[in-house]
Amino acid sequence: MKKLTTWFTLSFLIVMLFMCGSVSAQVKYSKGYVLMQNNDTLRGEIKTNAKREFDSFIKVFYRKSEGNEVKTFLPQKIKGYAVDSSFFVTRKIDGDMMFAKLLSSGTMTENVYEVQTQYDAMNTTKTASDYYIDKDNKDFTKIKSKKANKLIDDAKAKGKKVEVAELGLKD
Repeated sequence: MKKLTTWFTLSFLIVMLFMCGSVSAQVKYSKGYVLMQNNDTLRGEIKTNAKREFDSFIKVFYRKSEGNEVKTFLPQKIKGYAVDSSFFVTRKIDGDMMFAKLLSSGTMTENVYEVQTQYDAMNTTKTASDYYIDKDNKDFTKIKSKKANKLIDDAKAKGKKVEVAELGLKD
């Protein structure tokens, strides 16, 4: 009986260590910047979490460097932010301020963006992506994912820089 208890305790500890290690490995700080409303730029590190990408569309965690205070910015307070090779700009969507992720700087002055939303479905929270274009940073218009794919492919064919490649967009 003592061997069984010891084995169970040891197994439990190993599982807990594995879980803690895998969770912490998903969260990291990467070089980036925050663009304030007055056009000041705060350069430092931006927190990212591959397991909770939705958070990138509703808030940004910034710190000057490791060990410094972490500040949280909402879309209402800043113009946007950049981390790694991703750019997020503040946009009003269905009455709510959110960050829209720039997917491509498309043809002429047309840009393609992704916005993620969450909804409840059968006691589970689901995340969905919507796609938008804007022309001259004025008309923010919702489009279908197939059109977003086509615009991104057109931008690639014309040699335009696509900020995020191979997104796996599906209709």
